[in-house]
Amino acid sequence: MKVFLLFCPALANHIGNQVDAAAGDNGNVAAFNALCAVYLMAKEISEQKIPDKITGGTDKASVDEIKRLFVLTADDKYFEEGPKPPVEPQESTESRQTRLQTWKEEIKAMMDEKVLKDGKQVKKYVRPPGSPARVLANKKIGRIQTQAVDTVTRIKGVEESELRLRREARDLALAAMFGEGVQDADDAGTATFTSTYTNACGGALDANNAAAGKSLANDIVCLCVVQATGTSNQHACGSRFAAELNNKYYDNPTNGKQAWEILKGKCPHPGETSGNSQHEIASALAAFRALVGADPGTNGAIAGFEAILGGQRNAAGCDGNADNAKVCVNYGQHVIKGKGFGAIPWYDKMRKIILKQKELDSERSNLQVLQYQLAHLEELAHQAYLDAEYSSASAPSSEATKPEASLPVQSSEADTKAVRQGVRGPPAYAPPICVILGLLV
Repeated sequence: MKVFLLFCPALANHIGNQVDAAAGDNGNVAAFNALCAVYLMAKEISEQKIPDKITGGTDKASVDEIKRLFVLTADDKYFEEGPKPPVEPQESTESRQTRLQTWKEEIKAMMDEKVLKDGKQVKKYVRPPGSPARVLANKKIGRIQTQAVDTVTRIKGVEESELRLRREARDLALAAMFGEGVQDADDAGTATFTSTYTNACGGALDANNAAAGKSLANDIVCLCVVQATGTSNQHACGSRFAAELNNKYYDNPTNGKQAWEILKGKCPHPGETSGNSQHEIASALAAFRALVGADPGTNGAIAGFEAILGGQRNAAGCDGNADNAKVCVNYGQHVIKGKGFGAIPWYDKMRKIILKQKELDSERSNLQVLQYQLAHLEELAHQAYLDAEYSSASAPSSEATKPEASLPVQSSEADTKAVRQGVRGPPAYAPPICVILGLLV
């Protein structure tokens, strides 16, 4: 997959916060910083608060308002008794009385509602007098109400899709950090770490050593500690926390996790973010790719060892023994065998997060358009109601002779695209942008 990169202020800030190589440090500091940058982005995504379900309060309020305007312009029978009950089953006398009483209470509450106007409390709703204008207004508002209900249904679908994409991105981030099946950021155990350093960190391309790359936590530990028979004080990731890692080994899942508990707090804070995590993730992945195989060491001619991160290319690969030339991650099982970087498990998950976020951006754009349409429908309903309210109670309104084509119709695909691109001007009612954006948070 081709990824087009932009310069990101977040990564520039990150460079200023990296662990710096000090005198006597060995060569894994840059690799440690690169994996940390990806890890912290995944961590941020995994910790985002995602609601269990959508509320839809504002959207429901718009539909309820249109419904009130429909009732206010309805004929007397509907205004007094409400919608007809279903034919089947037949309504009992008691049920009818209960229904009518509930309806009357709803109407009374609506008619008693007041708002502040010119410093005075006035009634919010006034029932227009009977006239052809009111009949026409009711027909218009009825059609608007149908469209509004449909729009809210579509809004709900988009919001549910947004929640799904956010959950999927969160789960991918957790899996990238700690491996498949880990559902909690603190649950880094056997699903994250494995039995020996050679198995966990790639060794010398043996088929049994494919665990390298299964999680960011695993690979960070591979870069910073040795296996049990190695030298414990090599501090490959930097001397600043060498003392804490002294006598820490990666020879089984328990010891691997102990080393991780120290290392996870050592990742440098990335500083301010640019607000575009897609580009930040893509840039961090590019920085990682640039370091794989970047230090051939004294044995750079050995074929099959160009997929090593940290350490040096050598015949032993990454077995964590003796010196920092062998403290590294060998991604050869994934990269060299024609699969590319996308075959590295955590890398693939971060790449999928980028795709999820692109889908999420599209859904949020759709949501903005639909909420704009709903606000416009509500304004059209208010306009129809006002036309009836101020028309003569006896003379037919000129609106009554207008053709049905003047009634609101569903926005076309071209209209929707124009609204997104800002080509088409706003309708007679343009809801405040701050309100719409507020709904997207």
